[in-house]
Amino acid sequence: MMRLVPVVAMLAVLVGAAGCGGSPVYEIGPSGRPRQVCQGAPTPITVQAVDDTGAAIGGAEVLVRNTSSGQELKAVTGGNGFAGGITDDIGNGHVDFTATAGALSTKRPFTVQVLCGECDCTVMPSSVKLTLEAP
Repeated sequence: MMRLVPVVAMLAVLVGAAGCGGSPVYEIGPSGRPRQVCQGAPTPITVQAVDDTGAAIGGAEVLVRNTSSGQELKAVTGGNGFAGGITDDIGNGHVDFTATAGALSTKRPFTVQVLCGECDCTVMPSSVKLTLEAP
């Protein structure tokens, strides 16, 4: 029984450890060794659509595309011009944002870099302002 005390103490330290922003938790994997499992919410990416005067555009269709993986996500802006539900779940790599609203559209993509670690991702820059213009 004395030999199990150090093992149990070590597991208690591992379970209580917090090494990264995504609140890691350690559990015993199939191999019997502790492994890190991340628990945390995805990081939202703030996206706003505006016209060339800076006025918010509601109802704009926003297309988000990870150029590394090809994964795509679509969202629609609310009356304040902001689109919700866009997070770092789009994945690691370069991510392009474009938008259209009627005859208005972005002339070129706005690109952000998503860098993911073990438990969390960093988005640079963390907010996107899409300016929609007439053709």
